Amino acid sequence: MTIRQEILHYIDEVPENSLQLLLQFVRFLRESPAVPAKREKKKRDRPRLLGVLEGQVWISDDFNDPMDFVSPEEQKVLEAMRAAKKAEAQLQEAAV
Repeated sequence: MTIRQEILHYIDEVPENSLQLLLQFVRFLRESPAVPAKREKKKRDRPRLLGVLEGQVWISDDFNDPMDFVSPEEQKVLEAMRAAKKAEAQLQEAAV
């Protein structure tokens, strides 16, 4: 069975109320450009130079600090969990 035949087979099984959606999708596919094939990586003519942008880029001093995605209460729980894990690891290490 070819791909086209398989698609037609499945279309025959699509419920009537979904055919409009299927038609819209097929029209979308017809109007969309084809997916390009994977491009091959270009080989560089010359090697990359380290430090070319030195002094031209700024990174905040708190760049590596944790972001405020959790509430202070959740942060306390996380810190307690980390402390418990650390204590457990120390106990295991002492037992060996």
